[in-house]
Amino acid sequence: MTTPRRLAGASAAMSFFLSNVSGYDGFIKAVGEYSYSSSHNRVHSVNTENTQTAVGWGNEIEGLSASLVSDKAEFRYGEPILVRFHIRNTGKRTKIVAHSGFWPDHKLVVENAMRAALPLTALGQETRAAFGSDIERRKNFDVALAPGEIDIPYGPFDLRDYFQIGNATTLYVRCLYALGSTEVWSNELILRIR
Repeated sequence: MTTPRRLAGASAAMSFFLSNVSGYDGFIKAVGEYSYSSSHNRVHSVNTENTQTAVGWGNEIEGLSASLVSDKAEFRYGEPILVRFHIRNTGKRTKIVAHSGFWPDHKLVVENAMRAALPLTALGQETRAAFGSDIERRKNFDVALAPGEIDIPYGPFDLRDYFQIGNATTLYVRCLYALGSTEVWSNELILRIR
């Protein structure tokens, strides 16, 4: 569990919820103050104040754009390296995204300063094997994402659990979201380990 932090325009309870999103099925818009509906386990934007200005996005593919974010860019060796995945509907119509757990539809890719892929841990190998698994994807359920909405389906994830991260280095991190023939890459997140 992460330390609760105040999000602009959010109540203390909502800030705590958004700071502890592990395993939740949530929605936000790229702007706004947040309200929570426990009956749907979703977060919706209710105003127009921009609260996501620091989020970088990957290229738009078929009306979707993805983002990988971290609370900071530098970490001490051995410190948790937490990242979160967001996907946004950039189109003019409702888009369907799938939820089946993170790993069947998402693949984290981490490279070192030399642009070599980092080796996977045992857990990383298991999660990589789940990527694209038809067995796991049978558990998918469709989620409608209105234009402008952002889905924050899972996370945060500690990269140390999935990748063998050595001493001081620079990490280049991206995430691929794949559903059928649609493949959406996130922005590239650059993190430094010292």
